[in-house]
Amino acid sequence: MMAIEKACSLVASNPTLASLSIEIGSDSKVAVSWINGKAKRLGFKHFIPPFATANGSKILQGVNYASGSAGIRDESGQEQGENVNLRKQLANHRKIVSRIAHMLRSKKSAVEHLKKCLYSFVIGSNDYINNYFIPTFYITSRIYTPEQYAKVLVKQYLHQIKKLYKLGARKVHISGVGLIGCTPYSISYFGTNSGSVCVDKLNDAAALFNKQLKLAVKRLNKKFKDAKFIFDDPTNAPTPSGLEAKGCCDLRKDGLCIPDKPTTCQNRNKTIFFDSIHPTEVVYVDSANRSLTSLDPSQLYPINILQLAQLQIKTKGKKS
Repeated sequence: MMAIEKACSLVASNPTLASLSIEIGSDSKVAVSWINGKAKRLGFKHFIPPFATANGSKILQGVNYASGSAGIRDESGQEQGENVNLRKQLANHRKIVSRIAHMLRSKKSAVEHLKKCLYSFVIGSNDYINNYFIPTFYITSRIYTPEQYAKVLVKQYLHQIKKLYKLGARKVHISGVGLIGCTPYSISYFGTNSGSVCVDKLNDAAALFNKQLKLAVKRLNKKFKDAKFIFDDPTNAPTPSGLEAKGCCDLRKDGLCIPDKPTTCQNRNKTIFFDSIHPTEVVYVDSANRSLTSLDPSQLYPINILQLAQLQIKTKGKKS
């Protein structure tokens, strides 16, 4: 899943609205459909390049820092191999900021440029499905209750978001964690309670995190009057109708596709999941459109991404 961060995930923005788009999240591969869905709607003609290959003047138009299996916590996802966690993603962004300052010939010019950018965080799911709920590999569930863990996670998250603010970010989209208990992998691995179609303990944990994160966004907007932060709650979004809840590939034990095997779906636009964890492109595009335009405050609070991109934010008596 995209933070699922993955996020993580990047957002794209119309150059007339915001000249740079930054994605910070947890899944660089599956986030592409979500990123590109927003990119097209906001006017971008090209995909946002990943940090590893972003170079030259391309960095002025957007950078994607997302990393597969990465989380807010440094250790999240490490059982699947090395990743670039949120702290390291912010360090990579700092490098990009330095390159922009060199390109624009002053730190002040770089900061002014960055204030016009649209930033997107899509991360957090791996802190649950690849950390808290794997007690054989991680100790977090033994030292924190779900309520405590949600507060600890959001505190760590806020620390990184404030770092981004200090680097010039003024328009920030922050996604919550989705219904991680409703994936085929979660249902198969954990099982469900009688009468429930999903794994309640996973969705309950996600709800606790999202509640704390939304409160944190409210505090950020109250504290930083020269910026706007928005909260995106994917758990309140309707699933596209007419889709089958099955995957499109032969699976490994961890729920991901077996590499180099052909897909098993004749039409992936008719299914919710690609493997047993990650949604298909049609679901991501629908999610991107919702994040851009929804006027439902239970989904996007206090405004949606399109409104955020168009927002004129006052800074030191001027408008960015």
